[in-house]
Amino acid sequence: MSSRWTMNLIAFFSMPLRCLKNLVYPNLHKCEMILDEVSFLHFSNLNQINIEFNRMNSRYLKSFETAIMILKKLIPLPNDENNKSFAFLFDMSEVFEKFIGRLYQSIDSTTKLQSQRNFGNLQLKPDILTSSMIIDTKYKIVQTKDNLSVADKYQMFTYGTNFNIDNTMLLYPEHLHKTHENLILGVGEKAVKLKLRSIDLNQNNEDYEQYIETIKYQVRIVYGTDCK
Repeated sequence: MSSRWTMNLIAFFSMPLRCLKNLVYPNLHKCEMILDEVSFLHFSNLNQINIEFNRMNSRYLKSFETAIMILKKLIPLPNDENNKSFAFLFDMSEVFEKFIGRLYQSIDSTTKLQSQRNFGNLQLKPDILTSSMIIDTKYKIVQTKDNLSVADKYQMFTYGTNFNIDNTMLLYPEHLHKTHENLILGVGEKAVKLKLRSIDLNQNNEDYEQYIETIKYQVRIVYGTDCK
């Protein structure tokens, strides 16, 4: 499966359908009202569309060009200086966090996402908080504990000791090799267990439901739940 298709599946699952409706439907309704008196034109060839822009309608030029690029299904070609294209940029750290978070919520109903709590003057907000584990997602390459930053260790130790949960995990997208390490942060009663795990997002199935179930199966394994 192509990386583009994989990102589409992840992004679609990361944003609930109700959010898409709340974002898109009001704007579509506004457009429908504004364009109520505009007549429809059908073109068998998009290259036949020839509109002259002047001072009266120049404000529509960018919208027109964007619409044509979408209809032509153009993609970014950085080496082609002659053709225009467009692209949407996403913060993959946030997309990965929401994707994994929603998967955990479907597995464990007690899961809380971005649950903020104050401990004195210390404000903490872990990515994923379950009844038995604190999970933080990291969209970067870490294959062994030798690659783990000191800041990430401190972060998970702080989470564990303050939330009084001694099981923590850093979860990464898999890159070339699986990430599977177990660490102990601290000593004695204050010790916090830290797992380093990875999820393989690149699957061969192109069916949406099958893809989600495949990733969910991996999440169950790293979480330590029954995989049936």
